[in-house]
Amino acid sequence: MIVLSAALAATPLDCTGLDTATCDAVNQMQVDINARVSGEPIDEASTTARLRPSALYADLDALRLQLEGEGCGFPILRYAGGTYDRSTAGGVWHESSGGDGGPMDATFDRSTRLGEGTWTGASSAGWNAFTWRSDGLVVGVENALVLAGRWVRLSGSRGVFVSVRAACSAAPLDVATTLYGRTLPPLPIPDPTFGSTNPDPVDIPDGQYFGDLADMACVEIPVSGQGNLNPDRVWIELQHDWIGDVTAMLENPSGSRIFLFNRPGFTTGGFGNYGTLYTHPELTFGDDLVFVDAETMGADPNQLEICVEDGQCEFRPNPDAEGGPTTLAAAFGTQPSTGTWRFCAGDSLAFGVGSIHAVRLGFPENG
Repeated sequence: MIVLSAALAATPLDCTGLDTATCDAVNQMQVDINARVSGEPIDEASTTARLRPSALYADLDALRLQLEGEGCGFPILRYAGGTYDRSTAGGVWHESSGGDGGPMDATFDRSTRLGEGTWTGASSAGWNAFTWRSDGLVVGVENALVLAGRWVRLSGSRGVFVSVRAACSAAPLDVATTLYGRTLPPLPIPDPTFGSTNPDPVDIPDGQYFGDLADMACVEIPVSGQGNLNPDRVWIELQHDWIGDVTAMLENPSGSRIFLFNRPGFTTGGFGNYGTLYTHPELTFGDDLVFVDAETMGADPNQLEICVEDGQCEFRPNPDAEGGPTTLAAAFGTQPSTGTWRFCAGDSLAFGVGSIHAVRLGFPENG
C-alpha cells in the first residue's frame, strides 16, 4: 500500500526562460507527489539532487529536445506524477490542455525487469505500454504516442515517478535510444531468462556462514531448453544492512559454482565495506570488462546505498578468499544447463541482517 500524507510544502520551479509546457507539468506533478509522499518533499532544497524539480525538468526537457531533433513534434498531451511501493503505483494525471484529469493506479510485474506497466482505473487508456527500467527510466511507444518519464527511489522499495504522454509524427521510434539526449544501452536482459521460484523473501542466517554451504540461505532457479549454453547475466534482488558481511554463490545442476562476491572489503579483523543493499534496483553480474569489480561494492563511505546513489549496479564476480573461477564462462563453460540452479547467500558477522528476494539468470539468444 502506498502511504498517503498531508501535502508537504515546497517551492515551485521558476519557469522563466524554460519551456512553459514542460515546466508547468513538472510543477503540477510536484504538487501531486508531495500530497502523497512521506518524508522529504520534491523541492529545490532537497538533499537528494534527483528529487529537485529542476532535475526532473532537465530530464523531461532533454527528452523533448532530442525527439524534436529526430523530427518528432513533442506536444505533451498528458502527464502524471505519483508514488510507488514495490509493485504498485498511484498518482494523478492531467490533460495539458487544462481538461479533466483524475487519479490513476497501477501495478507492474517485477518478474520482468521491474515490469511492463499495467495501469488500472479510469485513466488507464494511454498509460498501458511502458517499462520501468533499472536505470531509472520509464519508456514506451504505443502507435504514434511516446510514454516516458523517470522514477526515483526514496528508501527501501518506495519512490516517486514523473511521466508524460506525447504525440509523435515520426515512426517507428526507438525511444530507448533517444531518451534524454543520450544513447542508452539496450535493456540488459538477453532472452530467455529464468527466475527463482521462492514466493517470499528468504532470510539469510545472521552471522552463521564460515565456509559451510549448509549455513547459507538458498533459492532455486529451474532452467530448461538451453542445451549447453550457460548464463551470461545474473540479476539479484538482495536486501542487507551491511555488504561486508555477505558472500554470494551461484551453482549449476552439476554442482559447479562461482562465488559472485565474498565479503567486499573484508580483511582479517575488519568488518568489510559498509554499504546497504536494497532490492530495488537489482544488481547485475556478468563477465563484461566494463563492469566494476564486485570487491568495490560499498567501498565509498560517502555513498552508503549500493547502486542507488551512484547508479553503479553492474559488477564482475570476485570470489576473493573463497577462490575458484572468476568469470561465469570459466565456472560453467559448456556444461549442460538444464536442471535446477541454486543461488545462495551467507552472512559471516552477527550485525546487519538481510534476505534474498529474487534471482534471475539470463542466457544468450540460442536461435
